[in-house]
Amino acid sequence: MENIQSLNEKFDIAVSSLAMHYIKDYDALIKGVYSLLNPGGIFAFSQEHPLTTAPIAGPKWIKNNDGVVDHYRLTDYMRTGERTVSWIVNGVVKYHRTFSELINGLVRAGFVIMEIDEPVLTPENIRRFPCYDKDLHKPNFLIIKVKEGSNL
Repeated sequence: MENIQSLNEKFDIAVSSLAMHYIKDYDALIKGVYSLLNPGGIFAFSQEHPLTTAPIAGPKWIKNNDGVVDHYRLTDYMRTGERTVSWIVNGVVKYHRTFSELINGLVRAGFVIMEIDEPVLTPENIRRFPCYDKDLHKPNFLIIKVKEGSNL
């Protein structure tokens, strides 16, 4: 992804699933994707939600006296940059960006925002899988759909 401009082609759509938070130079990647899209082309991506990537020490859920999740402990949101976490293996590097950093990078590159989603399970699914009730405190993912805006 960091050498995306080497594709040297044009596309109608570009999609990235849960990879953007591993890219060090977000602005360069966004500009690269924009340059590869045909006029009106679509770029859709998902990533870990900025509330998830924010805590430098890693995500932490606070439980009440009964051991039930009460809330999510948000820290370090405005301290952007590298985070090192354990995910399957130790030492996984990802990058935290604020919501405004993500959106403004897209706008500066020339994209037009089409849709933003912070998906969580439906109430019916949470009843079926109560362990996901905590996700109503904080979404795990962010999905953004933008359009190349040169023909506006």
